Amino acid sequence: MKITDSAQCDIWYQALLARSVEYTGVFFVGVKTTGVFCISVCRARKPKRENVEFYQDFKSALSAGFRPCKICRPTQNAFAAPDFIEQALQLVRETPKERISDAELRQHNISPERVRRWFLQNHGMTFQAFQRMQRVNVALQELKAGRSTTDVAFDSGYDSLSGFGYTCKKLTGSAPSKHRQVILIHRFTTPWGLCLYAPPIAVFVCWSLLTGEH
Repeated sequence: MKITDSAQCDIWYQALLARSVEYTGVFFVGVKTTGVFCISVCRARKPKRENVEFYQDFKSALSAGFRPCKICRPTQNAFAAPDFIEQALQLVRETPKERISDAELRQHNISPERVRRWFLQNHGMTFQAFQRMQRVNVALQELKAGRSTTDVAFDSGYDSLSGFGYTCKKLTGSAPSKHRQVILIHRFTTPWGLCLYAPPIAVFVCWSLLTGEH
């Protein structure tokens, strides 16, 4: 869909000038003078404001007659995680049972605000919500392996069994004692890459975020 709201387009144009990674995949800009469309981080020479059109998805830009830019490759890189997200995800992979706080992100020179904004824009959830899903999945795998609920709860960073039980039930619909198997996860391909769907959670999570695979 073509975006005609001038105020929104002005914001996106400034993001294009700044090569803002937070807006990667949020909009696609068609350049009328060259006939190509780009994403926010494109390194090409910046067009004038009057020579650009903004689209919400790349299919709309293609339908409008624009072709993908050979520099930023928008159809391939629109949903790739920027370096600061990869850094944050690496912290999660290294300590999957621990909660990565905003303070810890700052210790690694990662802005919690930028991380939060990127997750909301690209996956509809906060970074903390993503971490909770990760910890619960690890916990359920350990329950399946035969560990006791008490050991799993406290080893996963929960202060009480009730807290672990509440989180588990909220995400899976059942108490931990009912889970002697991991959440059933369906894998499928989308424009964002290989993704997961775990009913009854009704939340999609990109497989590359969980594993680091691309």
